[in-house]
Amino acid sequence: MILKNNLSKSPVYWSVWILALCMVAGYLVSAFTSGFGADEREHIHAIFMILDGRVPYRDFFEHHHPLFWYLLQPFVYFWGDDPSVWVYARGVAVLLNVGIVYFIYKICRLAGLSVYGAFLAGGSWFAFFAVQKSGIEFRPDLLMILFYLAGLYCFFLYLQQKRYGWLLVSFVLFFCSFLTLQKVIFLFAGQFFILLRLFFKKRILWFDFMASGGSVLVLCFIAVWALAQAGALGVYFQSNWLLNLQIRVMPTVEIKHLYIFIAGAVCGGGVLFCSKNEVMRDVAFLYLFIGVGLLVWRPWFYQYLLPYCALLAIIFGYVIYEPLIKLKWAPLLMLVLACLLAKQAYDKWRLSLNDAFRLSVYHDVLAFMLEKTEPKDLVLGNGEDMVATLRHSALGYYWFSVGSLATLDNRMFSKRELPDYDLIIKARKPKAVVNGFWRNCALGDMYIVNRDCPFWEGIDKDYLNQHYTDYGFVFIRKD
Repeated sequence: MILKNNLSKSPVYWSVWILALCMVAGYLVSAFTSGFGADEREHIHAIFMILDGRVPYRDFFEHHHPLFWYLLQPFVYFWGDDPSVWVYARGVAVLLNVGIVYFIYKICRLAGLSVYGAFLAGGSWFAFFAVQKSGIEFRPDLLMILFYLAGLYCFFLYLQQKRYGWLLVSFVLFFCSFLTLQKVIFLFAGQFFILLRLFFKKRILWFDFMASGGSVLVLCFIAVWALAQAGALGVYFQSNWLLNLQIRVMPTVEIKHLYIFIAGAVCGGGVLFCSKNEVMRDVAFLYLFIGVGLLVWRPWFYQYLLPYCALLAIIFGYVIYEPLIKLKWAPLLMLVLACLLAKQAYDKWRLSLNDAFRLSVYHDVLAFMLEKTEPKDLVLGNGEDMVATLRHSALGYYWFSVGSLATLDNRMFSKRELPDYDLIIKARKPKAVVNGFWRNCALGDMYIVNRDCPFWEGIDKDYLNQHYTDYGFVFIRKD
């Protein structure tokens, strides 16, 4: 057990467990009640495409790195045709979160924190609003953070033990993190400065670094070669880097949810300049380095805050939870905090009962679609609709189709007209046509979903009524 049996009668022991469970409670309520997000549908759809023998980038649009899809193929293979795939996907997300918490705990222990302090640091990951908002979802961000934290833990082990194997494993895990999602490069930039400092202090052996770095370069070459052999290298670079640099969206993160990260910057600054704990100083430096971004731009989505949450949980373990458990009134303080978190989780559960987009609704909609369609049927819909054409060859699925990157009206890609949906319906005869489709529109330099671009404009409704049955949220072809 993480917490020793001989401490089982201690008030601190029980208060720590109760607080940790209440931290997790709000997360679990969110995970298994909140509706499925467009990104989750996107990634399940990408796995379906790969299982169908298609190559990412070349055969279907994507602008994320692919390791997440390839590693989770068994999940979609076994449960992709089950209406409960939504619940199973959230279960996968929970497991990835458990892995993240494990390495938060291990890094805290490596930094010298007590079992209690490290345990609460890990549990605090679940209590962050960004984690309960986006960390519940089936998304590669979680796997990216898991690989990165595992690599960071191995890196700290190398510094303490000077064993070459730990540095090699660390670099390989960092590379796996990059193959999962490219946004980890911001953490790599901070890691680079840490490596420079350690080189000057001769804490890293030159041979160890060259051998480990050389191994990663070989893996990079293999990845590039594989993309080139598949005929996807050019499109990969265009969609994953050039296109992503051009996308602009209106931020959805509320300012009030950034205050805790500002408090974390104060704590991190105190650790960096006042503490002699090298592990914690490196974690604080990484947090402050990527935290500069919060001063420059407001994050677009809550998943962008997840790396901050992971590092901040470690810092809070050192600055808040470790001193807290040493206070005389620690059990009472932790129980009060646990009650507040439990009340928050209960309120969230009650609100979910009347949520029109709760997870159970997605189960019913998908069950209907699986009954009415076959895997090879064409569906006219995209990632914004509830139907979430996960397994189908969806026409216009999720923003763009291959060869239509110019849907974005920006400085790089030439402007083209949006698809003629009436022509698509008559020529391709999709099995299902989703009602309420939101056409993606570009306004100048900004990419937004413009609900003033009606899907039904220009649609031959007589043709639709003749050949399709209206089920409310979707039209199913009769012939």
